Amino acid sequence: MFVIHLILSNRTYSLDTPGGLLRSSAMKYVRMTNRLHRHILAAVPAKLVICLFILPVLGLHAQQSFFNFTPPSPTTINVGPSCSASMADSLDLPVVTSTMGFTITVSELDTAIANYEYTDLFSAPTLNILVPWLVKDNQGHQWTFYFSVSFIDATPPVFDLMGTPQTVTYASIVQVPPPPNITATDCTPVTLTYVQSTPPDTCLAGTFTRTWTAKDTFNNISVFKQTITITADVLPPVVSFPPQNGSAPCEQLATAYPAWLAQQMSLFSATDVSGIKSYTNNGPASFPPGCAMPITVTFRATDNCNLFTTATAKFTTSDTKPPVILVAPKDTVAYCSPGGNQLTKLGEWINKHAYMQAFDSCSLTSLLTYKMEVGGVQKDSAGVVAAFLASFANGCGTKPVGNKTYNKVHGTVLVKFTVTDACGNTSTGVQAMFGAIDTLPPVITGVNTVEQCGGTDDNAALQAWINLHGNASVTDDCSGTTWTNFSYSSSTGQTGTGSFGTGPYPTVPAHNCSWYVDVTFRATDDCGNIGSKTLRFSIIDTQKPVFSGFPDTVTLSCPNPVPTLSKSFITDNCDTNMVVTYAFTTSDTLCPGSYTMHLTWSATDDCGNTGTATQTALVRDTQGPLFTLVPGPLTIRCDTFSLPPAATMGVNIMATDNCSQVTGITTQVSSMQDPDPSQCGHYSYNIIRTFTATDQCGNTSTTTQVISVIDNLGPGPGGLTDTTIVCEVQPILPPPSPVD
Repeated sequence: MFVIHLILSNRTYSLDTPGGLLRSSAMKYVRMTNRLHRHILAAVPAKLVICLFILPVLGLHAQQSFFNFTPPSPTTINVGPSCSASMADSLDLPVVTSTMGFTITVSELDTAIANYEYTDLFSAPTLNILVPWLVKDNQGHQWTFYFSVSFIDATPPVFDLMGTPQTVTYASIVQVPPPPNITATDCTPVTLTYVQSTPPDTCLAGTFTRTWTAKDTFNNISVFKQTITITADVLPPVVSFPPQNGSAPCEQLATAYPAWLAQQMSLFSATDVSGIKSYTNNGPASFPPGCAMPITVTFRATDNCNLFTTATAKFTTSDTKPPVILVAPKDTVAYCSPGGNQLTKLGEWINKHAYMQAFDSCSLTSLLTYKMEVGGVQKDSAGVVAAFLASFANGCGTKPVGNKTYNKVHGTVLVKFTVTDACGNTSTGVQAMFGAIDTLPPVITGVNTVEQCGGTDDNAALQAWINLHGNASVTDDCSGTTWTNFSYSSSTGQTGTGSFGTGPYPTVPAHNCSWYVDVTFRATDDCGNIGSKTLRFSIIDTQKPVFSGFPDTVTLSCPNPVPTLSKSFITDNCDTNMVVTYAFTTSDTLCPGSYTMHLTWSATDDCGNTGTATQTALVRDTQGPLFTLVPGPLTIRCDTFSLPPAATMGVNIMATDNCSQVTGITTQVSSMQDPDPSQCGHYSYNIIRTFTATDQCGNTSTTTQVISVIDNLGPGPGGLTDTTIVCEVQPILPPPSPVD
C-alpha cells in the first residue's frame, strides 16, 4: 500500500492505495493526482503546494537503486512577457547516470503518467506540477522519478520610454514641459502611478524628479525615475526687436511724441529662458518742456528673475521762432506807505514783467525767460530795485511817469523788457517806467518805557530817554527823515515843548509809585510830510522784596521750635523798612518730637509789593529719656544667691522724656562669674544689670545696677561617717575633704 498526500495552501488531500498495488495502478493514481492538482489550483489561490508520495518498497525500490537522478534546478519557471511557457523551453533535462556503470537508454517525461507533453504551455500561476521522469538502462532496469515544477509571473512591466530620457537639463523651470504620457506593457493589466518631487523656485538652480511606477496583477513592479536638473537663470533677456528713433516738429509734439512712445513699446520685444515679466520705459508721458533738444528714452525688458536688458531710442524736434508779445509792458505808479507798498508794487511789476504778456508756439509760457535793461545795462530784479532807490537822490517833486505827470514823485526807473523762449529765440524789447509818489508822513515806532523806582537817577534817565527820541525809530520808504521837536504832558500837570538836547524837559517828582509823562515826538520827510508818535515814560514800583543768602534748611530742637530770619537777608529797590512774617505747615512726622516744618517767609514794602521765600526746618528729638528711679546696688551671699526679679517700669524703675513718651525699659544681665569652680571668682563676683529706656523717637539712654555675690564664710569639715572594717582587709581610707 502507498499514500499520496497533496498539501495545497492550508488544506491536505490524501489518496490511499491497497498494499499490493501494481505499477499500472500507481500510474493511474499519479494521473488522478495531477488532475486533482489542476482542479484544486483552479479553485484555490496559488500558494505553496507540496506533494508527498509514499511508494511501496518492494521490487520497484530495487529498480531505483540502479540510477543516480538529479532533477533540473531551478524548477520555478518565469513565464515572461508572454504569460506562458513550457518545460522544454525553460528547463534543463534531469541528469541521470547508472550506479552500475550501465548505459542509460531512456530519460524522458513519462507521458503515460503525466497526461501532458513536455512541450505543453503552462500559464502563471501553475504551482507544483508533478513531473514523472522515466529512466531505463541497457540491462532492462527502469524507474520513474518525480519532481515538481511551478510556473510563475516574475517579470515586471516594461515601460515605453521612447523619447523620454532618464536625465534632462533645462535652463529655467519655465522651460520644463508637462510630464509625458508614459505607458507600460505586461502580460496582465498594469496600474501606473506618477509622483513628482518639489521643483526649485523660478530662477533658482536645483534638481527634482519625476517617478512612474508600473505594477502588474502579480505585484511585479517597474520604476522609472527621470531626473530633471535646472540651471540658474543668470543671463538677462536678449532684445529681439529694439526701439527705433523718432522726430516731429515742435508744433506736433503733443500728439506725435506719445504716439511714438506707444508704438515703440508695442514693437519692443526680447526673449529669455525664464520668460519676460515686463516691458517698461523711463520716458515721460509727454515731451518735456524746454528747448527742442532730443530726449533719450531707455526701454527695459525684465525677465521673471528680475534680470533686465535695456535699449535706447531718441526723439528729436526743432524750434526757430521767437516769442510773440501780445500785451506790451505798462507804465505804473505806486504810493509810498509805511509798509513799503511802493517796493511791494515794484516787486510785483518786476515779477510780472510790467504786466507784459507773451506767447511761444513751442515753449510753455512758464519756460519763457525775461530780461531787463536799465540805461542799456542788463539788470536782475535787485539791480532794478537798486536803480529805483538810487533815483531818490534826485529829490522829491513834480515829475513825469511815462506819458503822465504826478506831484511828489520821489523815485522812478525806466526798464527795457525782452522775452526769450527755451531754445534761445528772443523778441524785440519794449520799455516801461515805474514811479513812486510820497504823500504819507514818516512812520515813528516805539514802545512806552517804565522806570522802576530807585533803579537810577530818574530825572537823568528821563532826559536821556527824550534825547534818544524815546528809543523810537522813524521810517519812510520813499524819503529821508529829520527829527523835529517834542512836547510833553505829565500826570502831575506839567506841559511844554522842547528841542532835543536843550529842552526844556519835564521833572520827575520825589518817590512816587505811579508818576508818568506823555511825550510826543515829531519827524519830517523829504517831501514835507510830518509824522508824530506819543510815548509814555512811567515811574513805578512793582518790584517785590528779594530774599537771598539765607540757608534753605535749618535744624530746630523740640519741644518748642521758634524759627527766626534776619532782615539782612531781605532787600528792596525802594523800601528799607519792610514787614516780615512767616507761616508754616508740617509733614514727614517721624515721631512726636521729629517732623518737618515748611516755612513761607513774606516781606512787604511800602508800595504793597510782597516777596516770599520758602525754607525747610527739620525739628528733631535727639535726646534720650532721663531715668528718675533706678534700683540700687545689692550684695548677696553666694550660698543664698538668687537673681532678683526684673525691674518693673513705674514701680521700681522710671524714666521721662522732654519730647515724647517713654515706650519701654529693657534689662540686660551680664555676669562676671569665673566658670572654674576651683577659683574664688566662681563664688565672689559681680552681676551687672543694664537698663535701657527708649522714647517714641528711638532715642535711648542707659543706667546700671550692680549685684555683688560674695563668699564670706570659712570652710568646715564634712563627709565623715562611722565605718566598720574587717581586720583581714583593712583598706586605706582617703582623708575627708572639707565642705564649704
